[in-house]
Amino acid sequence: MTPTVDSTENRTDLDAIRSLMARSVELQEEGAKHGEALAPLAARRTHSTKRPAAPAAPVPRVVDTTGAGDLFAGGFLYGFTRGKDIAHCAKLGALCAAEIISHFGARPETKLNDLAAKAGLA
Repeated sequence: MTPTVDSTENRTDLDAIRSLMARSVELQEEGAKHGEALAPLAARRTHSTKRPAAPAAPVPRVVDTTGAGDLFAGGFLYGFTRGKDIAHCAKLGALCAAEIISHFGARPETKLNDLAAKAGLA
């Protein structure tokens, strides 16, 4: 039996990748308007040539850093996909990362929407 490839599924995946790439270019252009240039360093990281737009969110005690980068990225992208500016996105990312490093494990113990609302970032 010869394996087959579903061309419709592949086309859908390709369209999704193209859409993400176009959105990435929009982010780069938006950052350039504000004097920030975002350059990919690796598949899951970015580096800004300007000082970070938001300081780290306060954490009473760092317990476990597992998932901090993923949660930062998630918070940042949540804000970005809702049309927030770069500084707001960075604050959301920092808030999410702060929650995850305050306990063991890579799953939030507090609803992130509630944390954002309490911090005035909803």
